[in-house]
Amino acid sequence: MRDSSWLNVCDFGAVGDGQNDCTEAFRKALEAAAGRRGTVFVPDGVFVTGTVRLPPHTGLVGNATWGYREYGGSTLRLKDAAGPCLVDITGAVGATVNGLSLQGQDLGSGVHGIYMGANPGKKEEDTPRIERCHVSHFTGDGIRLDPVWCFSIRGCEVIFNKGNGLGIRGWDGFILDNWFSGNGGSGIASIGVTASNTLTGNRIEWNRGGGIRILGGGHYNITGNYIDRSGGPGL
Repeated sequence: MRDSSWLNVCDFGAVGDGQNDCTEAFRKALEAAAGRRGTVFVPDGVFVTGTVRLPPHTGLVGNATWGYREYGGSTLRLKDAAGPCLVDITGAVGATVNGLSLQGQDLGSGVHGIYMGANPGKKEEDTPRIERCHVSHFTGDGIRLDPVWCFSIRGCEVIFNKGNGLGIRGWDGFILDNWFSGNGGSGIASIGVTASNTLTGNRIEWNRGGGIRILGGGHYNITGNYIDRSGGPGL
């Protein structure tokens, strides 16, 4: 952590005891990181927080020691039932979310785990990277990208959310080697016009709304996925 581009959220007042509100500490740490295109490290612990908003070209990175059903390592736990999401990457061009457990606590209605919304001032590709994250028990989608242009989601488990595991409206994405399990909607769902997306090596199972649902999409490369025990069509 001696590299000046890496900042520890605990140095800004965050306490991973599952009790203290760490919202302001995350805001301050990410604001500091934005000035140097830096990364905020989240150590092991349970950090209770409202919506965490990433600035452009910043990272939020933790220790990915979660299991199939359990959170573990660096955990963010939602405290605000009224917020739109736990991690907001709207407008955060070039952002990375890596190695975190995100817990929704089944709070509120339609609250997403990781969310990217409309950015009217967009002038370049979004290019978010979401990797090695455990995203569970949100009342909306585990991950909702609406819209997104150029993105990757790799090695994540998105499980037991009331909406879709992944809901996307966007283009030029790589969705590789993830688990989408036990969600109330589809494992992966297009929620508007989508195109030029690659889906490879994902395990998509026990989703009540089906496996992969594409409405209004085209130019997909879908290979090597395992789709099992869907509540609707596998594809």
